Amino acid sequence: QRQILLYWWLNPKMLIYYVLCVFVFPRSQAKKLPFLDNYLDLFDPDFGKAAALRTSPNKIDRNCLCGQPNFVRKEDDKIINGVEVAPKYKYPWMAEIKKNNEFHCGGSLINSRFVLSAAHCFIDRDVTLYEVVLGVHNIEAVGSPSEPYVQKRNIQRIKVSGKYNKTSSTSPFDIAILKLNSNVIFTRQINPICLPPYLDVYLLPPRDAGVTGWGQTETGRPSSDVLREVGVTAVNYQQCIAESQYGEIIQPSMICAGAPGKDSCQGDSGGPLMISRAASYAQLGIVSFGAQCASDEYPGVYTSVPTYVNYIYTRTRGGTYCSNPESGHP
Repeated sequence: QRQILLYWWLNPKMLIYYVLCVFVFPRSQAKKLPFLDNYLDLFDPDFGKAAALRTSPNKIDRNCLCGQPNFVRKEDDKIINGVEVAPKYKYPWMAEIKKNNEFHCGGSLINSRFVLSAAHCFIDRDVTLYEVVLGVHNIEAVGSPSEPYVQKRNIQRIKVSGKYNKTSSTSPFDIAILKLNSNVIFTRQINPICLPPYLDVYLLPPRDAGVTGWGQTETGRPSSDVLREVGVTAVNYQQCIAESQYGEIIQPSMICAGAPGKDSCQGDSGGPLMISRAASYAQLGIVSFGAQCASDEYPGVYTSVPTYVNYIYTRTRGGTYCSNPESGHP
């Protein structure tokens, strides 16, 4: 509690929100204030400790860098109307999540022991049903000479917030943190993505982003065998409400992203929405839901990783992060 109060005292904006929530508005009324929604987690036992942390307390390996694509960057490198990822293993943090030995969802490696995915992929919390596959491009060729870099891990623990509503397909808190049964060995084909800094998603301007996954390439068609990518434009929740038909379904902890004829789709769930920075890639979102694939009125909706980044750090202390070339932190 002392850490949290100190954090509020040193951060004027958070101190103002605290005074408004505690002394001016009862919690029931504060819930109705859109600009406060993103900070009510400070009062939740599941998120309160995370809110007090602005930097990672985790182990950092200075000998490796996160967010490094496995290719030489080109400015013209640009799953619906997406393209097969070329070269193979370009995004070495991509994880295939299998359930009962079948492709189930996507995920992203964030450190040596943890994978980030979507809560709705784990309605069934029995860890024995799942397997995580890393270092794979063609998921139907795993075990063959054409996929020599694969590392498989079982899941030791699935962490989903108690505030996630599994009966709602549009619930916020759609984030799952998977603890693997053993550390991953980093290679050029298997390396973690960077997490973004904690920031206020209200200030997020429209920006270019990318989505990768093995999901459907068109509505009603089978999932893709090979990893595909598509370029989209990401906007904050306010712009999403203004420009889409979702209305109040969209919460401050969500990001929307799409482009004419381009989108993530069924099977891409849990995968990363990524932004390219000067020296690395960072994960901006987690594929969450959408009313239709590649619809102008209903863009893809993503869990905002910046909203939860401190929450993620406090629940991934058993793993080692790679250094972030932008900041030196994870």
